[in-house]
Order: sequence, then C-alpha cells, then structure tokens
Amino acid sequence: MNKLMRRTQLKVSLTILASIFLLACNPNQNNDMLIFSACDTDSPSQSKKEEFSVALNYWLEENSLEEFFLEKPNKWKDSKAWRERKGLIQNEPILKCISEKKKAAFLYIPKSRFKKIPIGHEYLKFYIVNNTNELLSIPSIDNTIGNIRSEISSDQRSWLRFQEETPDPGFICGNSFWEDELKPGEFIEINLESDFMGFGDSTVNYRINFVLGEDTLVSNTIPVNLLDFQLKIFSPKTEEKPI
Repeated sequence: MNKLMRRTQLKVSLTILASIFLLACNPNQNNDMLIFSACDTDSPSQSKKEEFSVALNYWLEENSLEEFFLEKPNKWKDSKAWRERKGLIQNEPILKCISEKKKAAFLYIPKSRFKKIPIGHEYLKFYIVNNTNELLSIPSIDNTIGNIRSEISSDQRSWLRFQEETPDPGFICGNSFWEDELKPGEFIEINLESDFMGFGDSTVNYRINFVLGEDTLVSNTIPVNLLDFQLKIFSPKTEEKPI
C-alpha cells in the first residue's frame, strides 16, 4: 500500500514538474493557448476529413495517390491565401475576446476552421488581426495575401515548410502586387487553400506563418491529418531545413 502511494505521489510530482517545465519554456505560447481556449468555445473541426476533395479526385483521374503525392509535390504544396473579408475586431466576438487579453498583431486559426464552397474547393479559415495602434501594410497579389506559408511538426520543436504560394509569372503582372492597409482595430479573414490536407491516419501539428516586414507572426497550432505519401516527402533524404 505504501509503495503504491509513493508511486502515485511520484507520478503526480513528475506531471507537475513537466507542466512547470513546459510553461517555463514557452510562457507566451501557453498563455495564448489559454486565451484562445477561453474565447473560442465553438466545436472544433475534425483533423481528418471524411472524403477526398474535388481537387484531389481530379488529379486521381490520371494518377494514383502515390504518384500524385510523391511525384507532384509542387501541386499540393502550392497554396493560395484568399482574402475573404475585412472587418472590425469589436464586431467579431471571438477576436474581440482574444484582443482584450492579447495586445498585439496576431494570427488566429479558429476551432471551426474548415470550409467548402459550392463548387467543391476546400479552405482553412484564419485571421490576421491588428490589435495595435499602428497601421499594418499587408503584401497582396491580386486578391490573395502574400508572405503566407504553413509548417508541420511531429514534436512542435522542429518545423518543416508545408505550404507556400508560388506566383505564376504567366498569370500576373506588375499591377498584381499591391499593399493593403489594415488599420488598428481591424482584421482580415483569409481562406487558405486546403484541398490536399486532412486525409490519412497520421496526425501532425500545423501552424501558419505570415512575414510582416521584419517580423513573423505565427498562428496557434492545430492538429491536421496527412497521408503517409505526403510525409515521405519530408523523410531524412528529402527533408527541408527546419525554419
């Protein structure tokens, strides 16, 4: 009985020490997680989708899963961040709640995040929020936001580049590049193309980065499912350097 009690006390002590260690190493990240969890009470989207997207099925008409994901990574890793709408923080309850506690510019991926439009394309919704006193210049290409990329990780220590927009020089001109203004107290809702994620049985950590001048805004981390064929691209022989 005494041995069992000592073992239980040891396990509790180790758990407490581990929690203290994580909080000490990432105090800002853990504080943000508490804020996000308290403000966003929606039911979370599932990390695994029930069926393949329209875009993926299109490619599978002439390719197997293995052929597409191993031989055409430029197709599924290329992703555009489409501008959906701009609004005031005070009119968006979740962002208003977060902004009352987080006085900064930030990215946020909400719990209810995956969306599908009538023609079948799928997107991951997130926000760029300007909760500062300064005007932010948002690099844009036509109706998309520039400098957006995503990363994945198995342990949240080493992150690998996953998605990034590659502008097609055949479809853009000098007038395509412009700077949008995000005023203090405003947000932009963005739809990031997600036709090729959310499948498979392997769950990884996922986050979005936005390069803003000399700073990089990093979103909260969410779980996303990927196919083993996708993860093979990041095997030791072809692994990209951690960012």
